[in-house]
Amino acid sequence: MLNQIIGRNVIYISRTESTNTFVKEQQGSLPNGTCVFAGEQTAGRGQQHTRWNSEKSKNITASIKLEPEKMEVEQQFKLNMSVSLGILDYLGEQHGVQGRIKWPNDILVDGRKICGILIENTLSGSRVQSSVIGFGMNINQTDFGDNLPNATSLALVCGRTFDVKEELRLLLECLDIRYRQLLVVPAKVLEEQYLRNVYGFNTLVEMRSEGHSFHAKITGIDTWGRLKTEKPDGTSGLYDIKQVQFVL
Repeated sequence: MLNQIIGRNVIYISRTESTNTFVKEQQGSLPNGTCVFAGEQTAGRGQQHTRWNSEKSKNITASIKLEPEKMEVEQQFKLNMSVSLGILDYLGEQHGVQGRIKWPNDILVDGRKICGILIENTLSGSRVQSSVIGFGMNINQTDFGDNLPNATSLALVCGRTFDVKEELRLLLECLDIRYRQLLVVPAKVLEEQYLRNVYGFNTLVEMRSEGHSFHAKITGIDTWGRLKTEKPDGTSGLYDIKQVQFVL
């Protein structure tokens, strides 16, 4: 793709503990936009130090090294929005599958998790110096065991198996288009597109915070990506990533 940033350089490694860790250790020698794709991760990570379990050679486990141009620290959640929308584009445009974003870092299909995102930023003063964008997309895995009862995959949704490397190529193209838009599109436009695809936006859903369950609708996100909510009695809330979970 002409002027491609994300995915113009792809490195395949057969096995690693974590692609995010690999990229962070090597990023000084990696060109901007490089994607490292592993056939197997032995210690893949999700948000809040959770484990990402993926069957060998059946899924996409990858990380991208980026150097966002002039991105201020308080704008870093824009990367999360861009990646999430790129994954939805891939699912919809390539496979006719409608996904939803479960704030802040999961992609759902039919209420089940098909993809997880982990973004780790390195800051320099008031700006984002570099980012490592990790993602795990379930492609051909069909058995997730009792520990992951709410997972799904492209194979389960579409009823066939896929060429994992080809799916990575298609996904990187969608991520690249969204990233190049991110560099020029106003933050408000990106936020509106993101919210339209967020699970629970303007719809009552069950959440849990500090051991208590409640129903609320998502009304927006702030500059830092924190979740704005409103309960049926009109009480508003503002939650950071570790402060609230969804009950699915």
